[in-house]
Amino acid sequence: MEATGALHLDSGQVSVPGENVLQEKEYIQRAMNFLNEQGWQEQQTSEPVLTRYMTASMPVNGQPSDLRQAQNGVIVQYKRVIPVNGVPFEVLGSGGIIRVHLNNEGAVLRASKFWRAAEPIASPVQVKGFEQARAEALKELGNAESYKLDRWTLGYREVPGAAGHEELRPVYQFAYIGVQRGDMEHPPRMIEVSAEAK
Repeated sequence: MEATGALHLDSGQVSVPGENVLQEKEYIQRAMNFLNEQGWQEQQTSEPVLTRYMTASMPVNGQPSDLRQAQNGVIVQYKRVIPVNGVPFEVLGSGGIIRVHLNNEGAVLRASKFWRAAEPIASPVQVKGFEQARAEALKELGNAESYKLDRWTLGYREVPGAAGHEELRPVYQFAYIGVQRGDMEHPPRMIEVSAEAK
């Protein structure tokens, strides 16, 4: 745990699709209760995000109208954020994540936490502007006229599973998609550039 910051718990139970589905706030409350019981709660997290897992079934030789969907459990996820001058910046990648997987009735099936201790060791670095970072990303992207910017994020990069990794570095992430919908020649691309001003 100390080197990687990784914890995993598994109840050994499996989730079964069913009709007894709770409201979102109930799943989030049960996940929070579990984290408090385990001592896994952290202060510097984003708001929880709930993902519902769905199954679909259809009889052999069935029609589209025969398609039946059912919820097969949920995952409540918390992402680490680093506050800088009162503004929370997300830690990007698989580091700094807490996940709680619950069945439809709200019982915890599995939980994982990847969270290393982080302390500020210096003043925040100077960050380059958005336009400069985007220009660098476009240069790396190549064939920029075939892409458009879908979304971007300014956050901190933590390399997952790297024992001895001691720094979080600010980065810009730019998500690009093809200008033409369904363009297989230009698949979605994620470009990451350093946010540190040189």
